[in-house]
Amino acid sequence: MRRAGTQLSALANEIDKLALFAGSGGTIEAAAVERLVARTPEENVFVLVEQVAKRDIPAALQTFYDLLENNEEPIKILALLAAHFRLLSQVKWLASLGYGQAQIAAALKVHPFRVKLALAQAARFADGELAEAINELADADYEVKSGAVDRRLAVELLLMRWGTRPAQAGRHGRR
Repeated sequence: MRRAGTQLSALANEIDKLALFAGSGGTIEAAAVERLVARTPEENVFVLVEQVAKRDIPAALQTFYDLLENNEEPIKILALLAAHFRLLSQVKWLASLGYGQAQIAAALKVHPFRVKLALAQAARFADGELAEAINELADADYEVKSGAVDRRLAVELLLMRWGTRPAQAGRHGRR
């Protein structure tokens, strides 16, 4: 489900694909799922943010271009990035208040596994970095919607800006 999302029709299609691949009585290995099941836009955004956290901008740009090839709109990608960075900021803040993983999941009404992944990813960003990214995403969204910047260029510029920013104290969970 992490790979295919929660849309029932998409899940059914991916299960059919895997069943055909495995054949009657065959087993389906995790490697086959990774190869055969298409990533959801949300999973690609998770990968994209991870690449940004590692400052691997060539890989982040390639993931962005892959999303474009799959007919994802840059404005949708901006919105997904903003939602993901907001989640990272929220889980990091709640964790700093002493909330446990289950409490964070309940407070934010998200799946506990998603919280676990977000906590690990949020630790890769300095405290102010997440808020700064959210503000930059809001600015880019405004610039695109007002016609000041091409929508594809806006995402490319953000990724490059994030990649050239010097590592801040507090990265990788250290304060």
